[in-house]
Amino acid sequence: MALPMKKRACAPLVCFIALFCACEGVGGKLQLVEGNFYFSRGMMNEAVGAYLLARENPSLAPYADFALGTAYLVLEQQEAALERFLKAEEGLASPAENVNLLYRIRYNSGVVRFERGDFKGAADDFQGALKADGSAREAKRNLELSQISLHMKNQASAIEETQTSAIAEERDGRQGEIIFDFVRQKELERWKSWEWTGGEAESGADY
Repeated sequence: MALPMKKRACAPLVCFIALFCACEGVGGKLQLVEGNFYFSRGMMNEAVGAYLLARENPSLAPYADFALGTAYLVLEQQEAALERFLKAEEGLASPAENVNLLYRIRYNSGVVRFERGDFKGAADDFQGALKADGSAREAKRNLELSQISLHMKNQASAIEETQTSAIAEERDGRQGEIIFDFVRQKELERWKSWEWTGGEAESGADY
């Protein structure tokens, strides 16, 4: 059983506070701002359209992919969200110089994997987020939740496996008893039949 997370995901709006200072080029910035506007108002389809336009600018592509992934996460399109987070990380020219974005990519990827029940993958992602920002409380807490949930899942699987094995052994034991009873009944019927045949043979000889 998964434990509830304290925080769902990092929103793209926060990630782009310093966007105009951090990225080169003008094209695509307005689309990012427009996408953030739509995102903040829950207009996810419109936000996705704006982010897709923004990612046509190579320098903005990692930010746009992260924003797209977060929008897909809100839309509960988890597979698409993970794909965009992966593309965003792959697009980072120098992760060491983009630790803020790298943290958010790993954090949101962890959220997706946790919601899908992949607690091992979630723990790995939250550990990656903490490598980018070791002071992040949310990532620490969610890493602990992922590890606890993974332990509980493994325990539940072990118990289920033990119960399944016990049921199988009991079933096999019952089947063995049924076969034994069947064989014993057949032997008894054959013995009675032999006694009856033998008795007829003796009566015939005396006559």
